[in-house]
Amino acid sequence: MRPLLPVLLFFISGILAPSYIALPVGLLTALFFLSVALLLLLYLRKIDLPRYLYLGVTSLPFLFLGALFISSVNNPVIGSDHIVRYLRNSPEAGRMAGGVKPVTVDFEAIVVSRPKKGKGGSTVVVEAKRVKRSKGWVPASGLVRLYVKAGLEEIGRGDKVRLLADLKEPYSFYNPGGYDYRLRLLARSIYVTGSIRHKKLFVKLKDAEGGPLSRVERVRARLNTFIQSGGYKNPSVMKALVTGDKSGLPKSLKEEFARTGTSHLLAISGLHVGTVAFLSYMLSLFLLKRFERLMLALNVKKAAAVLSLVPVFLYAAIAGFPLSTTRAVIMLSVYVLSYLLGRGRLYLNVLAVAALLILVQNPSALFDVSFQLSFSAVAGIILLAPRLMLVFLPGGTGAGGKEAGAGALLKVRERAVKHFLRTLLKRLYRWTVTALIISLAATVGTLPLVLYHFNSLSTVTLAANLLSVPVTGVVVPLLLLGALVSGMWASLGSLFFITADYLITVLLFIVKELALLPWASVRLSTPSVPEILLFYLFALLFTGYRRRRIYRYGAVVALFLLLITAVYPTVIRHYNSRLRVTYISVGQGDSALLELPGGTTMLIDGGGFYGTDFDTGRSIVAPLLWRKHINKIDYMVVSHAQRDHIGGLRFIAENFKVGELWWNGSGNIKKLVEAVKAGGGTVVITGIEAGGAVKAKKMMRIGGVTVEVLWPVKGERAGFKDDLN
Repeated sequence: MRPLLPVLLFFISGILAPSYIALPVGLLTALFFLSVALLLLLYLRKIDLPRYLYLGVTSLPFLFLGALFISSVNNPVIGSDHIVRYLRNSPEAGRMAGGVKPVTVDFEAIVVSRPKKGKGGSTVVVEAKRVKRSKGWVPASGLVRLYVKAGLEEIGRGDKVRLLADLKEPYSFYNPGGYDYRLRLLARSIYVTGSIRHKKLFVKLKDAEGGPLSRVERVRARLNTFIQSGGYKNPSVMKALVTGDKSGLPKSLKEEFARTGTSHLLAISGLHVGTVAFLSYMLSLFLLKRFERLMLALNVKKAAAVLSLVPVFLYAAIAGFPLSTTRAVIMLSVYVLSYLLGRGRLYLNVLAVAALLILVQNPSALFDVSFQLSFSAVAGIILLAPRLMLVFLPGGTGAGGKEAGAGALLKVRERAVKHFLRTLLKRLYRWTVTALIISLAATVGTLPLVLYHFNSLSTVTLAANLLSVPVTGVVVPLLLLGALVSGMWASLGSLFFITADYLITVLLFIVKELALLPWASVRLSTPSVPEILLFYLFALLFTGYRRRRIYRYGAVVALFLLLITAVYPTVIRHYNSRLRVTYISVGQGDSALLELPGGTTMLIDGGGFYGTDFDTGRSIVAPLLWRKHINKIDYMVVSHAQRDHIGGLRFIAENFKVGELWWNGSGNIKKLVEAVKAGGGTVVITGIEAGGAVKAKKMMRIGGVTVEVLWPVKGERAGFKDDLN
C-alpha cells in the first residue's frame, strides 16, 4: 500500500465521522494532539511495528484533523456584519409553508460568478458590501445566491451592483435519498439565497475594476460573441468547451449525453485538460529536441512536462476556473511535480496528494458528485486497467520481429509491406483494446457512484466513449487554437472553429443515434453503502484472480454477499405484512407514499412548485422511491389537478412502471395520462359527476387494506365549481 493512501483514507474517514458520531471540537483537538504525541514517541523511541500497524498509527492524526476541518464548515464563525444576521434579526423573518419566509432587502454587492442562464431566468452569486437600513447604509458581508427572472447579459464578474431582492436562508426537504440543497450551499460558504422579481431591480453601478479578473472576463466575453456571431451550427457546444459557458445547451442535448454516459464531454474536466496537456507536452518535446545544446543541458522530458502546464493554466483561465477544471489542473500539477521528483509512477500517491490538497482547502468537496466521479474514475484506471491489460494484452508491444520459414523467401519489398501491415494491425488492435480497457476501468470505478447519485445505468457508455472521446480529443485543441488566434487573425480563427464545428456535428450525431436506442439507459435502485463497498471489493479481487487462488475465492464470496444485499430489500418488502405511510416533504403541496402488505405501492400526489422548472418528482420523490428499492407504483392517485400536487408525477410516470392512475376527472392532466398509458398503465376515474351520476369505485380492498375514495357530493360542491381544491 502506498504510504500516502492511508493518510487520505483516514482524512476522509474524519470528514465522514461527524455524520455518525458528533464529538465536541475541544475533544477532537485533544485527540489530535495525543495522536501526534504518540507518533513522536514511536519516532523518538524507534519502536518497530508491523507495516500496516505503523501506517495506521502514522495516519491517525489525519482522522481527527479531517473531523476538525469539516466541523469548521458545519459550524462556521459568522461575522457580526454578515447579511444572514440581518435576515435573522429582521421582524419580517419567519417560517412559511414550504420553507423560510423571505425578507425584502436593498443592498449593494460585487458579482463573484458570471450569471448562469436557465429556464425563465438566470442564477448568479454576489458578495454583499452594504445594506440599506432605516438609518442609512451599513457595512455587510457574505455570499448570496440569487435567481433573476430575466437574463443578465450585461453583468460580469467583478461588477458592482445594487439589488432589491427577497432573501432567505436556504432550506432542504430532508427526505431520505434527496439532494441536500442547504448543505451543498453551506459548503460553498453561501448562507443566503434569494430571488429578484424583475431585472430592473438588478442594477449595475460600476464595471469591474481593471485587473487579471476583468481582463479574463473581457476575453471570455469576446470569445463568446465571436462564436455566437460566426454562424456555426453548434455554438452552444463550442462555448461550453472553450469558455465553460453551458447556459445555451438544450435540455434535450444534455439528456442525450446523460443516456449515453458521455456527460463529461460537455464539461471542461480531466479529459479535456489531459488532452491539452498531452498535446502540449508532445509539441514542447518536439521543439526542445530540435536544439542539441538544450538536450545536453536539460532533461527535455521534464522541461516539456513543465511547459505543458502553461496551455493548461491558460485554458483553465479562459474557462473561468470552474470546480471541475480546477480539480483537473491540481491533479495534473501534482503529477508533473511528482514526475520532476522522480515519483511519477507512484500513481496512487499522486492521486492521494491531489485529493488531500483539494479536501484540505474545502473538506465539503468530498460530498460533491463531480469530485467523487473524477477521483473514482482515475482510481479505477490506476487499479484495474493494468490488471485487465495483463489478461487481454499479455504479449508486450508485439510490434515486429524477423520472419521465418517461407516468409524468408519473399522479396524484400513484399516482406517489408507485410511487416508494415502486420505491425499496423497489431498496433491498431492494441490501441483499440487499450482504449476499451481504460474506458471500462473508468466505468467500473464510477459505476456504483453514478447509480447512487443518478440511478441511471448507460448500457452504451463503452461504445459511446470509444467513438466520442477521439473526436473530442481533436475538437478541443482546434477550439483552443481558434480562440488563441481569433483576436489577431479572425479568418484563421474561423477556419479552426469551422473545422471543430463540423467534428462537433459528427459527435452529436454519434451521441444522438446511440441515445435513441430504447435500451441505451436503464433506471436502477439506489445502492447502499455496503453494496458499493462489496462491488469495489469484487472488482479488485476479480481482476486479480490470476495472481492467487484466494483472490478467486474472495471474488466469489464478495459477489455472493453483493447479490444478497441487493435482493434483500425487495424480498423484505414483498413479505411485509404492515401498512406503512410515508409523508414526503415537497414544500407547499402534498405527496404520500403507501407501502401496503404484500409489497403493493400507492403514491398520492407528487408535489410541485409554481414559476420554476424545479421538478419535485425528479429531485425529491424519485430518489426516495429508489432508495426504498421501489421501481413500480401500482396505484398513482391524483387528488386534484393543480401543479403543487401533480407537478412531480409526470417524471414518476416516465421513469417508473405505473399500474393504475386514479383521478377525479377534473382539470387538465393530459400529459400525465399519456405518460402512464405509454408505460402500459390504465386510467381510472374515481370521482366525477356526469349527468348527475357518479362513475367511480368508492371502496376496494388491497392487500387486506380498505381503500375508500372520498370527494364532495353534488350538493356540497355548490359555489365551488371552479375550485379544484
